[in-house]
Amino acid sequence: ENVFTDYQIFPNPTTNFIIIQSEVSMYNTFKILDQQGREVMKGKLTGKNTKLSIQKLFSGTYIVQVDGIYKPTVVLKH
Repeated sequence: ENVFTDYQIFPNPTTNFIIIQSEVSMYNTFKILDQQGREVMKGKLTGKNTKLSIQKLFSGTYIVQVDGIYKPTVVLKH
């Protein structure tokens, strides 16, 4: 069951990981896209705090899209 809620992503900018945090537990699927719109990572949120390693991604700008939430978040990786 997808929960429709606000979330925040930090640290941003980041180097090795991001945390997707929400006030209520979320188990939505998510994907991370590069600037060309290619999917570079996908997975499922694991509650109120989901920590994702993005160490293998190249430096640049990425878009985090959580299913059911229409406001994607831009993340800058150094």
